[in-house]
Amino acid sequence: MSLYQVITTATTSVLDMTVGMLLRYSQKSGWLPNAELVKIGGSVIYGPRTRMATKT
Repeated sequence: MSLYQVITTATTSVLDMTVGMLLRYSQKSGWLPNAELVKIGGSVIYGPRTRMATKT
């Protein structure tokens, strides 16, 4: 593992946790409908990750 990979992996896992918590919280407080949550969460979490996976 190169340092770059370690950093990006750590960053994405932290982002995943943060986004997950935000999504759960906003779901509980009813800010966003579930469909919107799924769309936003999917693009935030899986967008960068698939790009990284295809790059390596």
